[in-house]
This record gives sequence, structure tokens and C-alpha cells, in this order.
Amino acid sequence: MAGFGLSVINDAGTVVIDSEFSRLCVFYHGPYSSPGQLVNIYFAQAVKTQEPPLIFLRPNNNGATATFGTGYLGGPGNWVGVTIYGNGTSGMVFVAAFDASPVSDFGMRLWDGAGKLVFDSGTPAASFTRVIPNWTYTHTTKDVQGYYLNWYAIPIQYDLGDYFLSNNLRMWMMAGNNTARVVAAYYDFPAGVIRLRLTALQNPFYMLLPGIFGKVNA
Repeated sequence: MAGFGLSVINDAGTVVIDSEFSRLCVFYHGPYSSPGQLVNIYFAQAVKTQEPPLIFLRPNNNGATATFGTGYLGGPGNWVGVTIYGNGTSGMVFVAAFDASPVSDFGMRLWDGAGKLVFDSGTPAASFTRVIPNWTYTHTTKDVQGYYLNWYAIPIQYDLGDYFLSNNLRMWMMAGNNTARVVAAYYDFPAGVIRLRLTALQNPFYMLLPGIFGKVNA
């Protein structure tokens, strides 16, 4: 921070409140259930950031395979909700952004030098818990159209209680040869892994999408 303002540091030396920068604030946290192909969830207050908020999912352990993916409702400066994809799946979701919302009737608020609200004591915060930079390539299959299906995996570690950051799962992944690849994600509970399936007409093997996890602060 600058030479004036407020900074709060916890016992581990981590800055948890700062009068210049917003925390990762939670705008929605609750269960989801998608009996069909998708379910829409709307926020109590819109997220006003230009960039999309971060969507973290934790599918319920169904003893089998849970597919999942996400999308957005609204647009820059007015994100009003999210869409969760996954036929017959359920679980927990939280949506967070580096922004603050004036929700408390009492407590403490902080504004930065430009008058932007950066902290409200009634807004829950979230933390990133772990990052897995490299997925393990497992195998390749082909579908009936001849498209390559490349499969990658990372451990679930479900007992940690954290959520998987799912923002990139509805985006097409580009390779160095400009061949677009479609991304699909699965929690494979019997195998104890999260799987990514990349579909493309050609077959580049490298995959640089990290696995990022987070949790709502208690």
C-alpha cells in the first residue's frame, strides 16, 4: 500500500485488508442442482467489475462421474448471474470478484483514493487454496466423426473441501497451429481425479491450463 491508509496483516504475514485493493469477495455461495442440461443462478446484487467474476464449483460426490461447466448472465459492469452446465449433477458453488458491495447496515467500509469501495465488513471473502500447473496426460480416443479426444487428469483431493475454478471450461482452447480445442470437465469420483477432455480435428498434446482451487473464508 501507499504511505497512508489502512493495511491489516494476519499471523501468517498475509495482507487481508488493504485500503487500496479489493479482497476476493463472495457475491454468491450456495447449492446448485441441474436436473436438465443447465441451471441459472442469479445474484442478489450485480457484480460491477468489467472482467467476469470467478466461478468455483464443488460437485457432490455421486459415486460416479459428474460433468460440469459454467457461463455468465449479464455483461461487463453488470454481471447478474451464472449458468451451470451438467446434466443430472448437483453440488455447491460460490462466485467471487475483486470488488466490494455495500451490504452491511453497520461495521466498517473502506474506499480507495478514487472513491471506489474496496472493503465492506459484511461481505464474505474467499482465498485461493492451491494451484496445479500441470495436468497428467492419460490417453487419446477418437469419436465417430474422427475427432481426437485427449484426456488429462489431476487428483480431486475432495477431503480438502475446496472448490474448482471453472471459468475457462466454456472457452475454446487454441493451439500453436491455430487448431481450436473444445474443453469438457468431469469429476471422476471412482478414479479420484478431475478429468479434462480436449476435442480437436488435429492432435496437439500439450495443455497449459492450470487447475486452480479456492474456498470461502470461515
